[in-house]
Amino acid sequence: MTSSRLIDFQYKGTTLRINFADGSGYEYFGIPKSVYNNLINSITPDRFARRHIYHSYVYRKASKAMEVVG
Repeated sequence: MTSSRLIDFQYKGTTLRINFADGSGYEYFGIPKSVYNNLINSITPDRFARRHIYHSYVYRKASKAMEVVG
C-alpha cells in the first residue's frame, strides 16, 4: 500500500478508484455512498481516506507507480 498523497478519485457504483501522486492507483470495493460523500466533503481527503478507507475495505492495485529514471 502506498503512503503517497492522493491526487484524485472516481466513484462508480460502490467502487472507489484513488490515484496517487506517485502514479499508482487503487480500487476499493464496497464503499457506501455515505463514505464517499464524507470523502468529497472532507477538508483533508487524504487524511480521511487513511483513517476510514485504506485499511477498511477490500482493494486491489489498479496501476503501478511511475519509476524515476535518473
